[in-house]
Amino acid sequence: TVGFLGRLHKQKNLTILLKAIELVYKENRRIKLLIGGQGPEKEKLLKIANNLNLMHTVTFIDYVSDVVNFFTQIDIFVLSSIIEGHPLALLEAMASGLPCVATDAGGISETIINGESGFVVEKSNPLQLANRIVEIANNFLLIQEMGRKGREIVEEKFDSKIIAQKHHFLYKNLIG
Repeated sequence: TVGFLGRLHKQKNLTILLKAIELVYKENRRIKLLIGGQGPEKEKLLKIANNLNLMHTVTFIDYVSDVVNFFTQIDIFVLSSIIEGHPLALLEAMASGLPCVATDAGGISETIINGESGFVVEKSNPLQLANRIVEIANNFLLIQEMGRKGREIVEEKFDSKIIAQKHHFLYKNLIG
């Protein structure tokens, strides 16, 4: 099961994710996509999923109040954004031990170690996104290793104590 969690907005480029899942489904009929979130693109995405004959493999969930539970329902986290800052959902997925496939937008390539904790792919390239999803989905050891490495990265670089120390150091240097 592949999952996305976030706003259903144009910048998240979920059309590309749906096209990638169409390609993945041709190779792996057991693939499922779980999309969690709300936003202005929902109706459009439902139509696209229907037009691609994916309604049997794609499930849309509205607002997700229990993020931890959502992440226990998926095996691979995917983010297909064309514009991104530093996505919290990506950090949460990595902290949950999930391998991630994400487009090279914003701070994503600073978070995922390409080939180790997941894959960073070109923006708007459904074939590359699909190939990386398949690569992970077909390799249980890769799922485990990338998930472990992702959790390790979050613990080492993004722990709240470490972030607080970095902010303290930055503020201290700015004022004095």
